[in-house]
Amino acid sequence: FSIQDLYRRIQELPFLLQLAAGTLPWERFEFFIRQDYFFLLERAQTCANLASDARHERLKTLFRSLEENSSKAAQEIFDKYLVKQPAELWQKSPVCASYTDY
Repeated sequence: FSIQDLYRRIQELPFLLQLAAGTLPWERFEFFIRQDYFFLLERAQTCANLASDARHERLKTLFRSLEENSSKAAQEIFDKYLVKQPAELWQKSPVCASYTDY
């Protein structure tokens, strides 16, 4: 089984090419950042849950670190990208909801 073809096709997606080139329209970039914010918050919560259930101290430490880094990254999005609309007015896209629910 090889994923080389799939990986190449993903790398050639117009969204990723525009993102890498800095030519993605601001509205699409802002939407992407909002969805990333939701993903990071969900990851933080998931890691917190996993840390509380972990039986081994090394796993607890790992999950707590991931939780902290995810929460911090979610908050830094606002400072770094100057996203205008308050987060409480945002909604998860169906794709983001499916991914984080999984």
